[in-house]
Amino acid sequence: MITIKKFDALTTIELYQILRLRAEVFVVEQRQAYLDLDNYDYESIHFFIKENDQIVSYLRVLPFGYYENSHVIGRVVSNKEVRGKGNMRLLLNAAIDYLRTRYSGELLTIGAQEYLLDYYASFGLKVYGERYYEDNLPHKKMKMIL
Repeated sequence: MITIKKFDALTTIELYQILRLRAEVFVVEQRQAYLDLDNYDYESIHFFIKENDQIVSYLRVLPFGYYENSHVIGRVVSNKEVRGKGNMRLLLNAAIDYLRTRYSGELLTIGAQEYLLDYYASFGLKVYGERYYEDNLPHKKMKMIL
């Protein structure tokens, strides 16, 4: 089941689990030392899936304008144990549907790690611009009209 919450509605346990999941994958697994707590969580909409009362998959929809004049989906992450089970497809579809019902015709942008370009293209996102590096990992911006 997908849970969708604004920051103020997250419980302290949910917030802890979200931050821990992001740290486990982005900082420990991908060995990226960066400041994950970027102050955008306060205004973001948080989407997650729990298994056995533990958040195992997560993403956030950032406030409009984070990237230019666009809506943004970011911090897309799943625990190793659930990858390949379809959780992220469910979350991405839910986030895109959430945005589309509220902001039809507006722009959506993501910063995609290059190895995931085909995956994100399956949702209708298209590569826009040149390769750039974020936390030493190659990325490309991808966009779509909602």
